[in-house]
Amino acid sequence: MNKKYLLPAVLVLSLVLTLTAAAGSYFARSFSLFASASIIFTAGLYAFMKFAAHFKTGDREFAKALARLVIFIVPALFFISVLIAVKSAASFSKPFGADAGLTYLFSGISCAGLLICFKISVNNYKNTALTFLAAAFCMALVILQIALQSFEFYLSLFFAVVAAAGCVMLAAKSLKRIKAGN
Repeated sequence: MNKKYLLPAVLVLSLVLTLTAAAGSYFARSFSLFASASIIFTAGLYAFMKFAAHFKTGDREFAKALARLVIFIVPALFFISVLIAVKSAASFSKPFGADAGLTYLFSGISCAGLLICFKISVNNYKNTALTFLAAAFCMALVILQIALQSFEFYLSLFFAVVAAAGCVMLAAKSLKRIKAGN
């Protein structure tokens, strides 16, 4: 696929996701969670790659921050996948109504974050900042969806909050390095 068509394709996918969610699609909540989880997974993989790169170059402080983020993203992804499975199973018994349009709109927009995540390079701090801000945004969406649906997943809520905070802190560190001219 040509790169110039990638952004429109992602935005169309986001719009379709938003419209199906607004229409009360059976699997809309699972789809929006899956979109968020894919971005969070990509950010976790990216954090691991950057950890390895910074560990080799001797930038231990940034490498430690990345390692902590990976440690918290992995359990958050596990609980999000459980939540996706539960919502998919529940959708067979009852359809979801169009009751959280704003959440789905943001979930649809978060699909556009995939474009950021797939165009990353290991040594570019600007892309690092954008990737982790997109991941923090998706974590916030997941936190909102968990809080609106059930409090049975309080452990996933904890890991999602910690991982979102870690993403924001790493984005801030990356922006500081951009300002410092690194």
